[in-house]
Amino acid sequence: MAALGIAAAMGSMIGFATQAQAGPATFPGFGDLSFPDFAVPTCAHASEGSLAVLNCDNPSDNAAALAMAVKCSNGVTLNFGDVIAAHENRRFVQDCGPGASAVFWGGGVRLL
Repeated sequence: MAALGIAAAMGSMIGFATQAQAGPATFPGFGDLSFPDFAVPTCAHASEGSLAVLNCDNPSDNAAALAMAVKCSNGVTLNFGDVIAAHENRRFVQDCGPGASAVFWGGGVRLL
């Protein structure tokens, strides 16, 4: 009997989660509720010869902050930092120098 109660509770929780992801919903006593934007900004990095390249996508309705450091094979450190507007794709490029390439990437992008 307890298992049936748990299953019913899980079913109602799943139903609530499905409604929450759908956007505005109406709940008795609360009226219309809007749920936050769950789109996540991402950046993909690559080394193209001596160039350190970041391709960033922000599908969110909010701006995102980028902070990334790159260590090059010649010991040079490159820093990327910028704000990426909502629904914007950006490409960032910096040069490690002749004969060098990007070997270590650290940092990330987050919503503001």
